[in-house]
Parts: sequence; structure tokens; C-alpha cells
Amino acid sequence: MHSTSTLSSLSLLVLMTLVSSASMATIHVVEARNFFYSPANISVNTGDTVRFQRIEGSHPTSSTSGDWTSFVFFPLNASEPTFDLVFDNPGTYNYQCDFHAAVGMIGSITVLGSPSCSTASPPTGQSSTNLSNRVQLNWTPQAGAVACQVQGKRLPSGPQPTQNVLPPMVNTTNVPYSVAGAGTTWTWRVRCACSTSPLLVTAYSAYGDTFSIPTTKEAALAEGKALLFPNPASDQLMLEWSAETQEQVLIEVYDLSGRLMESRSIAQVPGVQQQFVDVSAWPRGMYFVRIGQHEVLSAEVLR
Repeated sequence: MHSTSTLSSLSLLVLMTLVSSASMATIHVVEARNFFYSPANISVNTGDTVRFQRIEGSHPTSSTSGDWTSFVFFPLNASEPTFDLVFDNPGTYNYQCDFHAAVGMIGSITVLGSPSCSTASPPTGQSSTNLSNRVQLNWTPQAGAVACQVQGKRLPSGPQPTQNVLPPMVNTTNVPYSVAGAGTTWTWRVRCACSTSPLLVTAYSAYGDTFSIPTTKEAALAEGKALLFPNPASDQLMLEWSAETQEQVLIEVYDLSGRLMESRSIAQVPGVQQQFVDVSAWPRGMYFVRIGQHEVLSAEVLR
């Protein structure tokens, strides 16, 4: 799926067709009225366009499920009354009005047909890079992939965890040093999906890349340096630091405008501390994190 913003305020036909030399696609119009979409639940074919048209009111609309190929948000107000979405992969795509979801202003788009990408071959180009507090894994998914799954294997033997990689970047993920374990060695493989509903997925690639976790992270924690990962984050951000005393510690997160996004007081105990912050509903952008007396750190949220 890809998105294009349409700013024209010209009147629209409820249904029209676009004819090209290769195929015929359809534009389906969803009207945003006061407190409801019309129609709220529709079925379309791959390659079709869904055009959201603001009729009255202001209805900031966003995706609400993890099956979009990129996080989608559009305002649907008097200044930007229309927005087009082109769906290239089958599945169910849920959305809501952020102002009026509580009164039932929600909807879904069911996309029928075959995916535009192929599951015949696994991803290629696996590589890993050690960064300051994590290992970055990279690969090349097939064209049109909407999600991927990485499976690790500790060497010479040990656990084989998996990690799902969701949009907007389905060609990379991070493995925090603290999760993998200092001094361990890993190999990994990856597979990708053309669709998640229904599930259409490639076979796994071969275990073909190996990386080792250094022990320097422990020294960094011993010096009292706080770590944030994954950074950038899309769903959860982990905060980690080392403490020598038992006390209450205030954690605060601010956006670039200075708005307080998160504030919590925790009971710190001697040793390594870990706290998760749910960022799944936060807008894309940069944020500043303060952990007690630690320096202010920056984190990025992607969609």
C-alpha cells in the first residue's frame, strides 16, 4: 500500500474508474461525516484506491492495526478534505477517527486479490553491524513485503528466539546487547511476508551471518551511563541504567515542543535497572528522556 495526499476540494463522484493500458482500478469514496464514516466497512480489490472525503466536521484519521505497510495519519479537515490510499496487498486494514473513536467512528477496508510481491524466494543480503549498545541486522526483502520475521540461534547451542519486524522499515532490526547477553555469539535467518491477513510468507533464508556481543556494555553501565533501545523505536522503548543506591527515581519523556509524554516514579534498587515505555501511540518524531540524575537522552519514534 502507498499513500498520496489530495488537497483538491472539487466535488467527487462516489464511484469512478481509472483505465490504464495494463489494468483497470477503481476509486472507492469513504465520506467522513459527523461521528461516522460512510460506508465504514468496504471491500476493494488490489490496486484499487480508497478516497477519504471530508463532508463535515474535523476527523483526524489513523490506522489502528499492525497490518498497514506504513503508519497512516491524515487530518481530514477544511484545509485537507481528501486523502487517497492505494492498496497493493490483500488483507484487512482498520482505521478510526482519533477525535470520535469513542462514539464508534471506526471502520475497516478488506482488500481482495493476489499480492503484488512474490513468496517464491527468501530475502537476501544478510549483514550485521555492531553499534554502541546493539547489533543492527540488515537484509533485502522481496519487493512489496509488508513484514518480516528474524530468527536467531545462539552458538554453539542455545535459545532460538524470533522477532517480528513491522513497517515502516521491514529491512532492518536491532538486537540490544542486554537482550542477547554479553560475550555471546549468534547466527540468524529471516523470512518476509507479502500479506499478513491472510498470511503469505517466504521460506526462511539460510543461517548465513554471525555476530558476537561484546562485554564493553557492562563497563558503560558501571559508569552510570543510561542506554535507550531500540532507537529508533516503533512500539516499545527500553531504558536501562546501573544504580548503586536505593531511592525513588523520576522518569520523564518530552516531545520537541516540551509536552510531557510520560512521567513515572520508580523504586530504584542497586544493580541494573530496566523500564519499558510504550510508544506505539505516539506521533513520529524525536523525544527527550530524563532518568533521575542521568543526562538527557534523545530517542526517535518511527511509524
